[in-house]
Parts: sequence; structure tokens; C-alpha cells
Amino acid sequence: MIKKLSIEDINAVAQAQMELVPDSYLSRLGQGFLSIYYHQVCRSSFSAGFVYVYNEKIAGYMTATEDSSRLLKDVFKHNFFELIMTFFIVLIRNPKVFLDGIKLIFFIVFDRQERANKIKAELNTFGVLPEYRSRDFFRETKIKISKELFEKCIEFLRKRGIGFVKVSTRSDNAAINNFYKKMGFEVKYTYRSPVIRYDGATFSYMNVLDINKYFTERAGRD
Repeated sequence: MIKKLSIEDINAVAQAQMELVPDSYLSRLGQGFLSIYYHQVCRSSFSAGFVYVYNEKIAGYMTATEDSSRLLKDVFKHNFFELIMTFFIVLIRNPKVFLDGIKLIFFIVFDRQERANKIKAELNTFGVLPEYRSRDFFRETKIKISKELFEKCIEFLRKRGIGFVKVSTRSDNAAINNFYKKMGFEVKYTYRSPVIRYDGATFSYMNVLDINKYFTERAGRD
């Protein structure tokens, strides 16, 4: 079943994210930062997180927000002292992660493509544990956890009057790119983030979904 992310779920979700996407910048900041981030998602009036619970275990998670920049600002605004300690620990353990954060701030501020993109709503974090996205699991249960979490987040945004949502993916992650393409996302532009470890000629996609079009087409299929 799907339920809204709660404070009690945060440790399990943070651990899952560290395991599933260890190279993401949020994961590189450590579980302490992820805990602060997800606490803010739970408190936010314009963001939401959802988890899929199967046999009393969190099998997957996804978060969405009306305004990703505002959410990040609130993370810093409402958790300043906790973040100072967290970043101090990160600086000692891995100075490069801290320096990458400075590069990311400049990238966001001066990135022309992102500033030209007026879409503020975003799917921020997403993951499903391997045993719950296998063919065997679907064959036995007929449950598509990824799709159910996705539709819960999109429904949250639609109810709040959001028409478009974006999500960033890496070009070398065929599975996630195929998933979002199947859901109706289109690639808006490509870019290279200063905090992602790319291999060879890989890069990132900025994908955009027309939410109203998605639900209209889904109603037609149903």
C-alpha cells in the first residue's frame, strides 16, 4: 500500500537512497543531510513524499514539490544549525563534496537553460528496492510500485493546480529514462551538472511532463 511519508519512515528511506543512488549529490552529503531533507519534505506545505509499504517494509519512495528551489531554501532556512554541523562533518570526511556544493550553487544561479525553464515543480527523489521491481515480483503480485508512486505524486501536483513537472535523469540510466518516457515525459534539454560523476560521453536529461495531458490520455486508456 502507498502512504504519505512520515517522520517514522525517514531513516528507512534515507538508507534506501544511500544504497540505490550512492553517486547522487544528496547521497554523497550523507545520511544526516538526507534525514534533514526528508524532515523538511514532511513539514512542507507545498511538497509531499510517498512510500510504498509491502509486508511491513518500505519497498519504494518518491517525493514531489511545487517549487524545488523554494524547498531547498526552506531546508537551509529551517535547519541552519543542524546543517552547519552536517556540512562540517562532510568537509572533514570529504572536502570535494563540500566544494562540489559551491560549484552547484553557481551552476544553478548562472545556468541559462534552467533560468529559461519556467517549470518549478519537480520530482526530487525516487527509488524502488531491487527485489520489488523484478519481473518475478510483478508476476506474483501484479504490483507496479514505480508507477503507483509516480501517479500518487502527479495527482498531488495536479490537485494543487500544477500543469507541468520536471525531472532530471542521467543519459546512461536506460531503465529510468524508459520509465519516464513511458509515463509521457519529453526531453526538454541536455546538460552536465558539476556534481555528477559522468562516464565518457554521458550527460543529464531535463525531462518535462504535461500533467493534464497525462491524465487525459490515461482516462482515454481506461
